[in-house]
Amino acid sequence: MISTEKGLFYDAFKSSFIVILQFHLRQLYGEELQGLTLKELQKLEGRLDSSLNRLYKAKVHDSLLPSLFSTLHKVIFLLRPFNIEHVVCLSG
Repeated sequence: MISTEKGLFYDAFKSSFIVILQFHLRQLYGEELQGLTLKELQKLEGRLDSSLNRLYKAKVHDSLLPSLFSTLHKVIFLLRPFNIEHVVCLSG
């Protein structure tokens, strides 16, 4: 009987939580903004700005990383003869 009560409480909590998350998601999409105070709108703007910054950084990171590796490989290839000459001079 107690486990049934816990299950009912959990189900009610879970569905309430889902409703709240759906509401916040609709606000992020620009829906249901009426009735928000200026402070709530500024907080929402901050969350959107933070999300866009994370997306931008991820996009830049994903696009720059391959080009950085390519450049590094080119530099290593170009410096290889100099490193061999340096090793020969030190050992000879």
